[in-house]
Amino acid sequence: MTYLSTADLLAAAPAAAARPDAIENKLLDTAKWLADQRREGWEPVYAIQGTGHGDAKVARPEDGRHLVVVAYEDSREASFLLNSHTKDRRSRVAIGFWNGDSFLIAASLPVQRWKGYSGQMTRLGAPDLHIHAILLRARLSDWRPQSATVKEFLDRVLPRIYKKGQNRPSTAFLLGVLGGSMTDVCHGLMARIMAGNMPSAKRGRRNVKGMQRPDALFHAAETILTQACLFGQAKGTVPAKISLTVP
Repeated sequence: MTYLSTADLLAAAPAAAARPDAIENKLLDTAKWLADQRREGWEPVYAIQGTGHGDAKVARPEDGRHLVVVAYEDSREASFLLNSHTKDRRSRVAIGFWNGDSFLIAASLPVQRWKGYSGQMTRLGAPDLHIHAILLRARLSDWRPQSATVKEFLDRVLPRIYKKGQNRPSTAFLLGVLGGSMTDVCHGLMARIMAGNMPSAKRGRRNVKGMQRPDALFHAAETILTQACLFGQAKGTVPAKISLTVP
């Protein structure tokens, strides 16, 4: 597994740098979260930071919205932090999976910056939730859906990822590039969403660009796996007892 160096991590997400003012300003220090994860054997594999909106004229790179993903050795298990050093949007922590190219989120929780992340990370580490996430991945990996089933899944999940009126990728194109197990389909879809350059579902529109905003990527990764679970349960391939609800 390829890990990010500190230099590469900070180049991708400058706001992940240490914040000496975190306690004073009640911020969530991404560097501290990373240090805690590393002590447990997790290493960074992906990071991205959004650009400021047009009306954010005083936004500073060191305060920006960013997403950091850490993975545990070759288990493909991953943890996530979605954070920023401004008070307008809440931070989130999550658990899920990383396959070397894309990530999927199984469950997430909001974090109140002044309370810190430890309590929420403990909740996400609950044995039952961890077991259910692993079982879900195993069942999805055993499931090799036909093209018609993949289309049905895409018709279900894409409207939940892309907002109404937003340029959405062509289902026909995705059916031509996605295949294998349902795990492969989910990771492949997320990888395409990240990379972009996909033909649009609407004729005459430009190709769909890759998602760059951390919140949108976080939402897409969580939506894909949640919907795969529900879709699999509806099809009878995922046991009804599997739940991604955080206890």
